[in-house]
Amino acid sequence: MANTEDLERIFNASSQIAVATLTEDGTAPDVRIVLGVYDKANNQELFMTAANAEKVAEISKHSQASFATPQFGSNDVARVRKATVEKIDPTPEQLALYNAKYPQTAKYAAHSDFFALSFKQAEVTIGGENSTVEVDD
Repeated sequence: MANTEDLERIFNASSQIAVATLTEDGTAPDVRIVLGVYDKANNQELFMTAANAEKVAEISKHSQASFATPQFGSNDVARVRKATVEKIDPTPEQLALYNAKYPQTAKYAAHSDFFALSFKQAEVTIGGENSTVEVDD
């Protein structure tokens, strides 16, 4: 059975996440691949995007989101069905996390909007076995 350490390992091993939000009119999901970093201290997956991106408009209208990591290695994957997404002003610690994982994007990050995906539960698949991981505040 997977636990929070397994979830953290999967998030940290994956550089990309697929984030699904609702279209501005709320009629359909809209998925994009973004670079994500796990902020364990705040139990959030962080990502950035250009301030004028369509995803920013979608998030301003709807705070519901889902996200998943791609499968890797032995097909380990994490999926969060119920998350809230919001624009944040990243703390120095959050910027350090992001820049440590993606040093090549530091210039871009300085001119982008940051978002946090917050969640309480994740579905984790390790070696073909599925578990639900509850995340404490």
